[in-house]
Amino acid sequence: MIKSANLEEEYFVVLTFNYSDLKPVLEIQKAIAEHYNLYKREEYPELHITIDRIKKDSFIEAKKVLEKVVDDAKKIQVKVTDFKCFQLSNNSLTLQVDKTEGLKKLSNKIHDRLGKNGISTIDKYNQWNFHITLVSNHFVETSIPNVDFDKLCYLLEGKEYSLCTSVKAVEIWRPVLDPNKKQVASFELS
Repeated sequence: MIKSANLEEEYFVVLTFNYSDLKPVLEIQKAIAEHYNLYKREEYPELHITIDRIKKDSFIEAKKVLEKVVDDAKKIQVKVTDFKCFQLSNNSLTLQVDKTEGLKKLSNKIHDRLGKNGISTIDKYNQWNFHITLVSNHFVETSIPNVDFDKLCYLLEGKEYSLCTSVKAVEIWRPVLDPNKKQVASFELS
């Protein structure tokens, strides 16, 4: 099992999208967030796929690695298949992402290079689960009560949801909600 993230010591390597493709998902995220009054100032988490975690103090080296990998990368498609709930200490409603050939190739290449340089903090990468988090109890003003989260999961868990979009960029993020403080580096795919 992959260890939980250490928000004090790690940054995240993420894939970001063209938001025009995500309008239906953004509406679901907004409806849930507003219903439970989750975030202040309608500052919702940006939809993304986390593909790795890195040591915070190694981000300059990570930037160099990502520059080289992304330079060779082509645009990749992301396909969403269904809803999934994670009911741990941080309840999360996510969208499952297909492990397409392009996604696997890019993420494995990034992880291999980060790992060889001692930067990645993920040991068992073959167990990594690609997903897009819609809502979670991280960074919220008020958590979704467990009983309500259970109902939400009962309604949506496993429900098929088909969506395709393309990856816009590979980025390094701090674990914060504020969009002005989150991004450490960004590398657009050609």
